[in-house]
Amino acid sequence: MASGKVGPEEKRELILGAAATIFSQKGFQYTKIDDVAREAKIAKGSVYQYFDSKETLFFEVGNWVLSQILQDLRELSEQGFQEFLEKMLDLMADDSFFLLMMEFWAYGNHDTMKELFRDLYNEMRHILAQLVKKEQAEGAIPTTYDPQVISSGIIALCDGYFVQNQFCKDVDIRVHAKTFLRILFANPKE
Repeated sequence: MASGKVGPEEKRELILGAAATIFSQKGFQYTKIDDVAREAKIAKGSVYQYFDSKETLFFEVGNWVLSQILQDLRELSEQGFQEFLEKMLDLMADDSFFLLMMEFWAYGNHDTMKELFRDLYNEMRHILAQLVKKEQAEGAIPTTYDPQVISSGIIALCDGYFVQNQFCKDVDIRVHAKTFLRILFANPKE
């Protein structure tokens, strides 16, 4: 069992982190609350003090993970377009993150997960559109393109490379994504 006294919020975070690890390793179907408790080094009953079912825990993990991603991306957006894209590429190259996201996508038909992903994509588009507008003002991206369309395209590109990275390890997604973006923004037809 976990050593030392932790507060309720810290224990909840500990459970969410452990559950994210186990869901990425075993998937939702094969994960048991016992597995999560063992990973968190707490009693099984402690998990149920915070989450009344495995499904509730799964959706809370989804909310927790996607909220952390958005917070990281918001902070990175203050640094600029390149830093934002680098973080997205880092996420795409993380195998355990991919497996967890595949679990979330597999439950995308559930209203809770639909709402989480809708919020994630809307916020990512908003952040990217602001970054694109800044790049357009500096002349780095042609102004002939709508920032919302560019944002949606970049997200689609990242989602596609994200999946490819898992099945084609011989492809350097960083090189491909950066090359594609350079091509996209070069010599626009007015």
